[in-house]
Amino acid sequence: TLDELREFDVSYKSNSRSLILKNVANRLQVFEADIMEIKTIKGNDTAAIGFEFSALGNRYSYYYESKEIMRMK
Repeated sequence: TLDELREFDVSYKSNSRSLILKNVANRLQVFEADIMEIKTIKGNDTAAIGFEFSALGNRYSYYYESKEIMRMK
């Protein structure tokens, strides 16, 4: 996981090398390091359709197709 990679190589905390995470951080006005606890969201056929994550005490979901970020309750 990205969280494990960040423990191994701290440079991934500020630069995940992911355009999606850079976009998410920019849209939420947070640093990439603030995006944590990433978990895959799978569709009916078990293919990844997005991911859930935490940022600054809130939980969000991001869907690849729509590029939508939703705050979860």
